[in-house]
Amino acid sequence: MNEAELIIIIVISAFVALICWSIVGRPKFFKLPKFDLAKHRTIKKEKDLLADLVKDMRANPGHWVRNGYSPVTFQGPMIVNDYSSIGIQYGERTDTPTLVLIHFNLENKTTFDQGDENSIATRIEGKHAQKFINTVTTIMDERGKELDYFRSRINERL
Repeated sequence: MNEAELIIIIVISAFVALICWSIVGRPKFFKLPKFDLAKHRTIKKEKDLLADLVKDMRANPGHWVRNGYSPVTFQGPMIVNDYSSIGIQYGERTDTPTLVLIHFNLENKTTFDQGDENSIATRIEGKHAQKFINTVTTIMDERGKELDYFRSRINERL
């Protein structure tokens, strides 16, 4: 058997295997995960938004105030920015592993009303939301930096 015959046999057997594979279907161990381009773009936009919020929290730590879980309203932990009228509600739920609700244009910052007609809200779920929550709790949990803000405000007023 010479090289030309060997190449022809390999090409024909590959062609027959390809036809059989298309008729029978792909084996289960060879299935590739589906890639959703729209979902990928949405996640990229969500990551950019969360990164911008983290950057603002690091740049303006005195503008962000952390509130704990409210058993009266059954709302999770919240972070509110009075200067920019932004509220971030985060927490863990049973049906979704991680959930971040971001409210923009809040008028009444003390009640954090989700039904406010002037507010715009977005909901972010996924691993990037969990990473955001971990970063935010680390940033907001640093003790003493809010005292610098209060000291600067008192000095401005005096």
